[in-house]
Amino acid sequence: MERTVADIMVKEVLTVEKNDTIEEAVMKMNMKKVGAIIVTDLGVPVGIFTERDILRNVVLQSLQVKHDKVVSVFTPRLVTIDSTANVKEAAKRMIEGGFRHTPVSKDGKIVGMVSARDVLIALADLAH
Repeated sequence: MERTVADIMVKEVLTVEKNDTIEEAVMKMNMKKVGAIIVTDLGVPVGIFTERDILRNVVLQSLQVKHDKVVSVFTPRLVTIDSTANVKEAAKRMIEGGFRHTPVSKDGKIVGMVSARDVLIALADLAH
């Protein structure tokens, strides 16, 4: 049976409000050892903040993580994948979009996160 995104996703979805500091977001990410966090506006998902955003936006702009807000550096485009999609479809979409982390949705609600690593492990497992 072909594995789906729901089979490999991380079910705990970390969030940070867009007006929280960059430091708060990074601390949450480090505490859970994840590379991405969903950005919300009053609890409604509006984007994603990733390790790549830290490198490209925070470091290159020399921002002050204790004072500057997530809203100034996050990726406001939130592209999700349905939990019923198969692992190969997830890999294809992540490659095409240049994503290393993709939120997983079910019935319009974010229910998990899948990383490129999760997909690679699942694909390697499928090869055996």
